[in-house]
Amino acid sequence: MMNSLLAIGFSGVPMPYALRSDVGVTLLLLGCFVCTALVLFYNKKYLRHTVEDFIFNRERTSIFASTIEIDKGHALLLVGQTCVMLALLGFASFLNADARIAALPSPFALLGVYVGVCALYLCLKWVVYELLGWIFFDKEKSSLWMLSYATLIYYLGFALFPIILLVVYQPSASQMALIGGISVIVFIKIMVLYKWIKLFCNSLHGLVLLFFYFCALEVVPCFILYRSVVQLNDYWIIKI
Repeated sequence: MMNSLLAIGFSGVPMPYALRSDVGVTLLLLGCFVCTALVLFYNKKYLRHTVEDFIFNRERTSIFASTIEIDKGHALLLVGQTCVMLALLGFASFLNADARIAALPSPFALLGVYVGVCALYLCLKWVVYELLGWIFFDKEKSSLWMLSYATLIYYLGFALFPIILLVVYQPSASQMALIGGISVIVFIKIMVLYKWIKLFCNSLHGLVLLFFYFCALEVVPCFILYRSVVQLNDYWIIKI
């Protein structure tokens, strides 16, 4: 009797997908940590000076600071890390909101698509800002803005990293962590508006125009990105 029961066995209940149990997510976060440590080790002076220049709105850095530059490869690593952090934040949000994503056979592949979407979004924003600066503003102010924008992208990745760790490995705090991540993004948007006012606003009329530009270039694209990702999720669920 016992042998027959052992032979038949019982069907197990599969565990739902969770970010903390995904080896790919763990390796991705470990890679981001290594990249962050590497970039901070070689570029800590540059990153400190960019923050000081951003806060104090310095149009020309000191002679010492001007000799400090970030390696292009390291800059790409920081941008890539920001894309990964944004993708994980968005993926975790949709994972909590839509149980169908957890039931997909390859949710990590969808996360990879999220990373690509974030990279494309940031690249398009960079191209648009370069084009607008070339058309409407002088070269010096455009260069200062692009440097400030790059600084915001770098530090967005830094700020989101501990929040993403909470989202992935501390389920009890994931909701608050997601809210914290969204708050960080909102804060970055506010810093964008602050820098625009410092660089380009000379009158009340200019402030009104800047506000409309801010809505067109920073707020509306976020809604478009959100709707695009929602459509992507529906397509991925149907096709996969």
